[in-house]
Amino acid sequence: MKGDIVSVKISELNLGQIDSRREYEKDRNYFIKSFVEPDSINMDTISNKQNFIIIGKKGSGKTAVLLNKMDKMNSLGYATSFVSFYDELTPEESRKFAQSKVFNFLEYSKASSIVDQYDFREIWKSFIFRKIAQLSQEHCIDDDFTNFANPSKSKIINFLHNIKKGLKVSARVPAQYADIAAEYDFSKLETDQDISVSAFNKICQDLLLENANKYKVFIIIDELVVSHFNTQSDEYMLKIALIRDLIKTLSLINDTCCHNNFDVHIACNLRPEIRDLINSIDAEIGKIVDDSDTQIHWYSPEDQGEILFEIMKLKIITGHPEKDSFDIDSFIDESINIGGRDHSIPKFLSLNTWHKPRDVVRLLKSYQKKNPNHTRITEDGIKNSLNEYARASAKELLDEVSVWHEINTKNIQQCIRNKTYNDYESFSESIKSATLRSNIDEFCESLFISGIIGNIDYTNNKPRYFWSHQGEEYLDRSMGIRIHPALWNYFNIRHR
Repeated sequence: MKGDIVSVKISELNLGQIDSRREYEKDRNYFIKSFVEPDSINMDTISNKQNFIIIGKKGSGKTAVLLNKMDKMNSLGYATSFVSFYDELTPEESRKFAQSKVFNFLEYSKASSIVDQYDFREIWKSFIFRKIAQLSQEHCIDDDFTNFANPSKSKIINFLHNIKKGLKVSARVPAQYADIAAEYDFSKLETDQDISVSAFNKICQDLLLENANKYKVFIIIDELVVSHFNTQSDEYMLKIALIRDLIKTLSLINDTCCHNNFDVHIACNLRPEIRDLINSIDAEIGKIVDDSDTQIHWYSPEDQGEILFEIMKLKIITGHPEKDSFDIDSFIDESINIGGRDHSIPKFLSLNTWHKPRDVVRLLKSYQKKNPNHTRITEDGIKNSLNEYARASAKELLDEVSVWHEINTKNIQQCIRNKTYNDYESFSESIKSATLRSNIDEFCESLFISGIIGNIDYTNNKPRYFWSHQGEEYLDRSMGIRIHPALWNYFNIRHR
């Protein structure tokens, strides 16, 4: 172990943020300098021509990739905007979305789900058209499209901006669109009148086709999530329908811009479990996603944690006040002994993460909380951080599982009492009380996909492990079950 050579305390370092958007907004320079581009995607393909959907697990860097792309586009003179689906879809706005749909109960009785009765595409089109107009106006573009879509030149602050009851929009319709806006009184051309949102969108699209050749726009729609809701609730079903229809709308507008060679791009990101969820209610959406997505992953069989270690070192170097004069290799202990075995730091990261950048930042932040006065990252300091790291990691993974299942978090912590279960049956029996309504096999499958559990096989008396973050797609119930090592402290099973 090398001696202290730096007097700066760990608590004084900027080690980044768990949330990349927060990191970008707090310190753009730190975000840009510490960003590592994943090998699994080509940033240049994020456009209306190729990939507008980024797929990746929570914490894999989806938002960071889009923010980095947006920052580059902004430097190239594009009008850019970051929109958070999760933050901006308030409970009040959710209610308004729900109230915008008048149900035909005869048709509803024939539908397999309430989701089949929702259709929010016209509302999403209206929002996107207005957002394109607003951003173009901010870049001093004043034309027929921008003046019609956003006549007040106001900032579009929510998804239902200017949409009234009965899906009406107040607008001043040009005379040439009399056939589209039949309800408009053209004897009063200089007044704003209510027209249907579908008529508004048809006029917007026509005007966009006439004017958009000079636009340069890049929009991100982030956090398409449905966590923290009862999976049987109307609000849960509403959000599924909103995400499904948003993706359909983005596909339509991106395709229109691509076919007309317009420099207007709208990108979003999805977690795999949300993609699978909307695929399960709408087979057609799968074709859109498969044609338009690119997937983030950091694991490769050849990599033994080196890329994670590079991310860790870059985060530390970028945030260190003496970055130009200290030796990063002397700042971190070379190895850590866990369970009587020595592991290099890269190997430790490989075994105790899910191969995501957020895991690395979470470990650094846990270290900072538990060892604020340390001046180096040491073996003892890492061990002292494992409880906090396991707690925060477990919370995030259980949030993923909650997309599909209602979970009794306290019960699941008490149910898992071993690091390894020799067979699936003994594990599934022990975990039954952790879920309230779910089929136990489906629940265990979700635990596997999230990364809480993996498979273990003892062929040739040598254990082999199979994890979803390493590309395994399903839980093999003929094998044993292994709890992820990073969660052993959370379940209090490290010494069992």
